[in-house]
Order: sequence, then structure tokens, then C-alpha cells
Amino acid sequence: MGCNHSIDSIPNQNKKPSSHVRSQTFSSYSSQSNDGASSPFSRVLDIYEETQVESRKLRDELSSCVQMTESSISNLSKSFQHFTKVFSKKNLHNYSMYQEDLECAVCGLPYNTLEEKPIELPCEHTFCLKCLKKDYAVNGTITCIIDMTEFDIDPMSLEENGQLKTFVDSSDEPLYCEDHILPLTKLCSKDKKLLCSLCESEHHGHIIYNLGSSDKDEKLKIDELLTKWKKSAESYVSTLKDRVQEFEKCTVKAKQEEKTIRETIETHIAEVKQARKSIIDKINEAAMNYIEALSESSKKIFSIAPSGELKDASDRLNGEISKAEGFLRDFDSKTNGEKLERLKNWDMDVPNELNPPDLSSLISINSKLQEIKDFYSLILSEAIYSKDIKL
Repeated sequence: MGCNHSIDSIPNQNKKPSSHVRSQTFSSYSSQSNDGASSPFSRVLDIYEETQVESRKLRDELSSCVQMTESSISNLSKSFQHFTKVFSKKNLHNYSMYQEDLECAVCGLPYNTLEEKPIELPCEHTFCLKCLKKDYAVNGTITCIIDMTEFDIDPMSLEENGQLKTFVDSSDEPLYCEDHILPLTKLCSKDKKLLCSLCESEHHGHIIYNLGSSDKDEKLKIDELLTKWKKSAESYVSTLKDRVQEFEKCTVKAKQEEKTIRETIETHIAEVKQARKSIIDKINEAAMNYIEALSESSKKIFSIAPSGELKDASDRLNGEISKAEGFLRDFDSKTNGEKLERLKNWDMDVPNELNPPDLSSLISINSKLQEIKDFYSLILSEAIYSKDIKL
């Protein structure tokens, strides 16, 4: 028995993740961030909250079961006490004066018509049948605790103390039916219910006993039936008490498991926080190194950039253009000989140094810089790490 559904189903959280597992978890962080999927870290608080909810449900269920069990025990005890009163309630005005005579000196229970019948020993001292049977079962003999006389005799063969038996039988107080206001004089063996003469018709076909019958066989059957019910009730109470102990043990175990889970999760949260800090520190360090390297690279790039050479080449081209335009303006006014002479001495091939330089290297550098910028914008985005790591 006990509560198995929550304790056994809770996974063992005592085992901490190995460094290999942690490294795999950290290495998967960036790839999961790009896909928009949750990283393992994002489940930490969710697991903790789910565990808290399940623990609260388990505690409430255990508390409810314990309360129901205690209530059942209380109701059963009250019912049995009420039931016993029908057959053994002492209705004496001066009961305290006769208390020692009407109670067993061994167990202290009052004599009644059940197992606590007053049995008289040959030494004329009286004890209840239950205590005598217990002594005989253990020792094989009966010892009177008053004069210490030992008897090798079965208590079932002994007679009841006639005076006390008459006193006990005559002291039974009848109860009345709440529906018909008539004495409850009958007993239904099937429904275990006391009946009045009018209630009997509602239990047609059941075995009914007459409580006031003088027939020895019927009285014996009633005693046997009551003894059987009493033992069943005692067994039921014992079972319920055992069940309460099981629930108490289950409650203690649940609290221990809850404490272990909480400590494990808190430890894991601390490790994740430390890992996050370490990752951010490394990113910051790498970013600073990158900034310094980028600054140095920018100086070198701009020191060899062709922007100055382009300006000089542009000035030379403008000079050549002015020179060519002047030649063309005077060309028609010259003689053929002068024209040929001037054309012969003028090299009209554009020099290679005046060709536009190749800027593909600069464009490639700029493209790579943009890729790096986009990457750092992604990993340093608060929206990314605040979504994946909620600490």
C-alpha cells in the first residue's frame, strides 16, 4: 500500500550532470538559439515549478487520506462504543462503589456478555475470560494474580461467576428505535443492525435474533456473532492505523524527495548562472580582442588604401583632357605638315597607371566585416539570451 504514483515516478535528481553532459549542453546553446528552440536551461524553472505543483498535490492528497482515515477510525470507535452499550452498559447509581468488583483486575475492562465474561477460578477469584484464555495460551496454565495459585485447567471449562453474571445481565440498558420509539430487542445478522418489532418487517428473509431470548443456543449465537464483529472491527481499526502509518511514512518520504529535488535544481541553477557568466565573460573578452584587432586592421587598410593615388590619377587625366582639347581646337588651322608633325610626337595611348584600380579587395573586406557584425549582433542580443536563459 502507500502512495506510489508521485514518489516512484519522480526521476532521480540526485545525480548531477557530468562535465561531458554539461559541455554538450553548452555547445548546443548557439545552434538552438538560431533555430528559436528552447535550450535545456530554459526548462530549469519550469521543472522546478512543475515539481512544486506535484508536491503540493501529493501533500494535499496525503492530508486528505489521513483525515479520511482518522475520521473513519473515530466513527468506527464511536459506533462500536454505542453498539457495545446495548449489551454491557452499566446503569448503576453507585457504580464507583462496585467498580473494582465489576472490572477485571488484569486488563481493567468491565465485565460484559462478550469476551470479558466474569469467570470464577477454583480459588474463588474472578477474572475476564479473555485474560484467562491469553494466560492459558501462553503458559499452558492459569495463574491467579491475587493469591498466585496455579491451575492446570482450560478456562473454557470454567463457569461464570453467577452473581456477577446476573449483575451484568440485569444491568443492560435497552435502547429505543428513533423511527418507532420502541425498544430495540432484535438483531439482524446480515445488516448488523438493531431492530424494533416494527423494523423487523423491513428485513424479511434475514436471520433475526431475539436479544431477550432465554434460549441458550440463541444467546450463544448472539455472543459468537458479536465476538466475530468485534474482532472484525478491531482488525479494521488496526488496518486503518497501519494505513495511517504508511501515509505518514509516505509523507516523510515525499518531503525528503521534495527537498532533494529542490536542492538539486538550486544547484543546477547556480551552475547554469556560473556557466552563463563564464560564457558572457569569454564573449566580452573575445569582443574586446576583436575590437582591438579591428582597430589595428583599419589603420593598415587605410594606410594602403588607393584613395590618394586615385586623386593624383584623376588630376593627370584632367590635364591630358585639357591638352587634347587644345590640340583639337588648333588642329584645323595648321598645315598638313604641322598636323603630321604634332600627331607623330603625341602618344595617344592611355597609360596603365591611369586605369581605374581594382577595388574588389576592399569590397570583400567590407562584406566580411558586415558578416562579423551580424554575428555579434545575434549572440549579444538581449532578446536571444533572455529568451533561452531565464534566471
